[in-house]
Amino acid sequence: LESIGSVVARLRRPEGVSSSQALDMLRTREPASPSGYNYIYRATGKPPVATDPPQLARTTTAKTDGTIGVIDGFAADTVGGWPVERLIDKPARVAHGDAVTGILLRDLANAYRARPDKLILLDVMSESAGGGAADVSALVVAFDRLVTAHVGLVNLSLAGPDQPALRRAIAQSTRSGMIIVAAVGNGGPAAPPAFPAAYDGVVGVAAVDTVGKPYMYSGRGPHVDIAALGVEVSATTKSGE
Repeated sequence: LESIGSVVARLRRPEGVSSSQALDMLRTREPASPSGYNYIYRATGKPPVATDPPQLARTTTAKTDGTIGVIDGFAADTVGGWPVERLIDKPARVAHGDAVTGILLRDLANAYRARPDKLILLDVMSESAGGGAADVSALVVAFDRLVTAHVGLVNLSLAGPDQPALRRAIAQSTRSGMIIVAAVGNGGPAAPPAFPAAYDGVVGVAAVDTVGKPYMYSGRGPHVDIAALGVEVSATTKSGE
């Protein structure tokens, strides 16, 4: 990985050895390496059956400063004219990222008459990771790609457990000046913090409904930095509706 000068290895456990034993062996041999289970991270909302082009209420006349990245799963090969980069061999091709990107483009145009200077869309959701989920290795590679491209703002609506390699990648990304915005998950008010939203330096976003009340399944806690509309919203809904 160019951004941190390291190599990420995804390993199988030896036959006859349990996963916990294999992890203990790995940590004993490489104590300085941030080793951990290759957890999977799922989208925090259901994608629509089909994603229409974003509805722009005003003419887009300006560009934003810098580059925006979206780490998610994508069904289409392009969204809003921006190409999707597949970072996995067997993409699940879920439309969650298509919808997120459509909302992003629509709201920039409606609220600021702006469009991204550059938009990097990274598909990390693999069929082999539980059908529409990303594993740690894919997320680490995605952040390396965005740090190397000097991306200033990144959105990912994925949530899962704490993991040392992911924690290190997030820390490296924030040290580069990147602002990371992540959903806090839909585990409910009593659920433990979900990551990467709960990492230091990450902007954790909870969901509210159309009248501003907390979504009943949204995560809560001190790691929540802001709340945004996350119920009954789509890329074709006009801003403010």
